Order: sequence, then structure tokens, then C-alpha cells
Amino acid sequence: MEQLSDLFTQFMRERSSAGAAEATLRGYESSYKLFTKLMPDTGPKDISKDTLVNFFEKLRTRERSPQESKKERGVENTTLITYRNKLGSFFNWLVIRGNIESSPFKGLKMAKPVERGRKYLVREEIERIFSAISFNIKWKNNLIKKRNLAIIAVAVFLGLRKGELLGLKLSDINLDKRLLLVRGEESKSKRNREASINNVAFGTLLDYLEERKKKKYQNIYLFVSDNKDMRFTDHGLKHMLAKVESSVGFKFHMHQFRHTFAVNVRYKGGDALEVMLRLGHSDLRMTENYLRGFPINSMRGGLKDCGIGDLI
Repeated sequence: MEQLSDLFTQFMRERSSAGAAEATLRGYESSYKLFTKLMPDTGPKDISKDTLVNFFEKLRTRERSPQESKKERGVENTTLITYRNKLGSFFNWLVIRGNIESSPFKGLKMAKPVERGRKYLVREEIERIFSAISFNIKWKNNLIKKRNLAIIAVAVFLGLRKGELLGLKLSDINLDKRLLLVRGEESKSKRNREASINNVAFGTLLDYLEERKKKKYQNIYLFVSDNKDMRFTDHGLKHMLAKVESSVGFKFHMHQFRHTFAVNVRYKGGDALEVMLRLGHSDLRMTENYLRGFPINSMRGGLKDCGIGDLI
């Protein structure tokens, strides 16, 4: 019988060939690694409902690393569901191949995620972020400051995913038509879509591109790293956001800008279908997750002329 590790390697190879996003592949890999760490010597014939019950019990009570020890013991329900989804994809693949008879998740009840309030940022928070980048933080040069302003503006007012934003190329921007192409190769949906460039984002992009032009950079990607003609990376983005967090005095993460965009499209009068299309979702149920907690009694029309002061 084939080893589980060999089967997982083949599963990953097939998912990669099918065009799965890098973030999705990393999710599969990290979930599988933790499963094999907590449930060593598990083979295909050992996978059962009881195996998963034991895995999740160990996951809840496992010893934490020194970095994790400051946190409350246990694990969030949302984290458990993430492992369920990632491992479930692999186990369903095993079922299709005939390596196991049925998914061990079949009939296994999972706790529902606990709602943690709003996931979007409000106007005051966005204002503080823009102010910190513009005035409070001492950047290496104007190029870096204007790049960071453009990144946040595109995230807030166009709702791009992190990978989509970092994957933007100069050729993806049509300044005359004020359109930005989100290429399928950089998108989780694997489909091209066009995003209308909001006035605030348009202004910050023009300022950044003018500053970049002075440096005579030739990199094909829109956002460059520091004062070098290199692509801006995920690591660089994390470092930038950490500096902003330290300045504004509250924690936030990149994906909250996408939530902020979604609720403000709704706030300005767009219906759920428009939000879905603008976010590049393929299923309205995905979009509904972004609109939970939305103040339904306050909607206005039109996002084109929306500025920071117009946000919720």
C-alpha cells in the first residue's frame, strides 16, 4: 500500500498543475504537516472518524511553542474549520482514487466559528493609517512613502487580495480609462477581472508612478522594493504594515482592507451581486461572509467619488 506521504505529494502535484493558488497550496501543506506531527505513523488504512476526533483533541490541548505560550491555551473554532477544509480536500481526493472508502469527516460535527464583530476598518482607522504613512513615519525616501500610500489606497478602494495587489504589473494599469486589470494568474478565482480605479487610488498611483519614473526603474511589476529596482514582496509588505501598526496604535491585517472595500460598496448602494463581482468571487455565499455585521440601515449610492471621509 502506498505511503500517506507519497499520496500527499501526488495530491499537491495535481493541485499545483490544476492552477491552485500558492496560498492554497501552503494551506494544504501546513495542515498536512501538523496532522502527521500530531498523528505520526498514520497510513491510509488508519484514516477514520476516530482518527480525526483524536487529531482535533490533540490540536486543542497540544503544548505550545514559546512564541505561542503567551496566548490562551486551545485553538479558535475558525482554525479548526480551516484544518477541516484543507485536510478534507486531501481526504476527498483519496476517496476518489479509492485509497480510502469514505471521508473521515463524514458525519463528524464541527463547531461553528464564533463571530468576532466587524472585520472591516472604519473611517477613523483608515484616516489614522493614511496619516501615519503620510506624516508620522520616516520612510527612506518619497518613493517608499508614495508607494505605501498607493498600496493602501488600492487595497481600500479596489478591494484586491494581497496576492493580486503584489502581482500587479505596470501593463495592468490603464490610466486613460482608469481601469486596472487583475489577471487570473494572480487571482484566487483564476479569472481575469477589471477594477475601476477610484479617485483616491488614482491620485496616489499617479504620485507613486511619477516618483518611480524619477528613479528610472525598469521592473515590470508595479510596486518596487525600497530604493532598488526589485519587485515588492510579501515579506516587505508585512514589514511595512508592522511599522504602520506601531504608529497608529492598533492592530490590523491586510485582508481587512478587502472587507472594508466590500462593506463600503454596499454602504454606497451596491447590492450583494455587485459586491461579489467587484471582489471576484464565484459564489455569493463567499460574499455574504464579507457583509456580516454590515449596518444595513445606512446605505448610499455610488463609490466612484468616495474618499476617506466618506467611509463608514
